[in-house]
Amino acid sequence: MKVCLVTNGLGLVETWMNQGFRDLFGDRNTTLLLTRPGQSNDVVDAIDENDLILLFRGALMGFDEQSASRVFRKAVTGSSILAMVDSSDDVMIHRSVLNDAVKVYFKIEFLNGIYSPRDLYYAHLSYLSFKHTPQLLSIPETLLVRVREKIRGFASTYIEEREFSPTNNKSISVSFLANIYESENWRQSLSLIETVKNRVQIARDLANFPAALVRLGPKHRSGFPHLQYLQLISSSLCSVSALGAGRLIQSTVRYWEIPYSGTVLVSEYPHRVTTPILREGRFVHYFRNSKELNQIVGAVLKDPDECMKAGRLARDYVTRHHSPRARAEAMVANILSL
Repeated sequence: MKVCLVTNGLGLVETWMNQGFRDLFGDRNTTLLLTRPGQSNDVVDAIDENDLILLFRGALMGFDEQSASRVFRKAVTGSSILAMVDSSDDVMIHRSVLNDAVKVYFKIEFLNGIYSPRDLYYAHLSYLSFKHTPQLLSIPETLLVRVREKIRGFASTYIEEREFSPTNNKSISVSFLANIYESENWRQSLSLIETVKNRVQIARDLANFPAALVRLGPKHRSGFPHLQYLQLISSSLCSVSALGAGRLIQSTVRYWEIPYSGTVLVSEYPHRVTTPILREGRFVHYFRNSKELNQIVGAVLKDPDECMKAGRLARDYVTRHHSPRARAEAMVANILSL
């Protein structure tokens, strides 16, 4: 199978997905196409040359209406399969889900359940913050849309680093390396208040532990290069992962990078998810509030030898069952099952 990933930028999800499909189908059969604003000619050509097109929401939102229509018309008449990939942290669904050309719409942790008033409030603020709001389904439309069978939730995963290997030198007790999101406008700022407050509180709690490493910054990985970031996590007995933007997403890249690094994962408990996450046990622990976070980290740190054993188990399990290739295989299986 020949696959083309169409995106307007190489983000975290695009990176691991590109790794996964290249591992699955090989470099010769996997193409990463970076689009230009308003230009869809390359995408139309790719439909002729590939069996599967994975079109990211950001790339589609960069097209004008005429360019997007050309892509959809070509997908309807061509032999390739067009699938949308929506890796945004918000709960919004792009209107392309209503188009017959789109065979499946992959949404990161699609929430196919009942939204609380709090969820709807922050989702609405997030919706209003977008520049291309008309391209997205409104909140009522999202709740009432009758094409939910076309929407498939998918989990994120870690980004492989070829030069990385876990260390047995655990000089850090607990680490928390997180980003504080930069907002484009005041509405988006309001939608992220809970996320920022939560991460600041986690940082304050963990700073009380001896030999803790806590960093909050405007960039992912707190600005550390990927290899150094993984090495810091690997040097920790345990590391903490918070929910993603909007307080709804559990399966962040960081969530998977911690066990990939050979370190015990301490994660904020998800409100609701529909994609596979690690079950609570020896190498993953969940907390719901500051009290539980302090209790769990304190208990984990009491036995460093057990931490190291659990970390090795975590890495072995995640690399076997939740690798970028495993994610790619799951997406292909989902598409072929339609």
